[in-house]
Amino acid sequence: MDWIVAKTSGAQRLVGMDKSTGFNAAGSPDLMSRLLDQLQHFGTSYVLLGLCPLAAAFACFCARRERRLTGLVGLVLGLYGAYSAAFGTFEEQYGYGVIVTSVLVVAVMTSEFMERHPRYRRPVNAFGIALLVVTFLLGIRAESITDNGYATALEWVRSHLPSDARVSVTNSTGELAFSDDPRFGVWPSAPLMYANGVRYMLTQSLPTSQGYGYAQPGMLRWLASNATPVFRTDGPTNGATTIWMINPIALQKAAQEGIGAPAGTYETER
Repeated sequence: MDWIVAKTSGAQRLVGMDKSTGFNAAGSPDLMSRLLDQLQHFGTSYVLLGLCPLAAAFACFCARRERRLTGLVGLVLGLYGAYSAAFGTFEEQYGYGVIVTSVLVVAVMTSEFMERHPRYRRPVNAFGIALLVVTFLLGIRAESITDNGYATALEWVRSHLPSDARVSVTNSTGELAFSDDPRFGVWPSAPLMYANGVRYMLTQSLPTSQGYGYAQPGMLRWLASNATPVFRTDGPTNGATTIWMINPIALQKAAQEGIGAPAGTYETER
């Protein structure tokens, strides 16, 4: 029964009936601002995403049948990507299949175009070389950026966290990272934290704001008003990794008001 529920929920997210995660979910970051922020890391990937439906549409009219088939597959995936961005559960990982297909359909389109218009061979080659060079440079830049929020948080915990502290994590990654520390547990709402004597919460702003994990996006706003950040490090993958020290009076009041009901994935990802 749980398997059926999980698959049904996945299908609903696939077509956009359930928008609990992704950029179209309530409270999620704006898609355009996220794209602009990540342009410096994945700019050429976004070029391929944009080219996919255009190159695929061109490939659908190629003279050779196998090229037309490749174009049709790319067109379907490209249109689905556009549908997800406009109406569905649009998540960054949804673009992987489109990216791979785009590489194929762009290659097919380029071959067909240069066979029909050989005089454009030089500028097309120049564009391809430039795309590869920029991709290489962006990859080098991405590898040179420090993105180790949990590792840095673990160092702080070992040096500064009181031995009798209780800390709630907010996603399965945090749960795994601190599984050997008995001070950590999964209590993502104010009532759960209050009932278990929690004084600290470990959050990662980007996945939580997009609806991933055990805590609701609104918990981040509540923490900003009622807790003190005692540790914070920023990274491109997870945004701000923060350990909050929670005001006990504010927590008691929030528990009475039922603030921060756990997300729908609470207890299902564990």
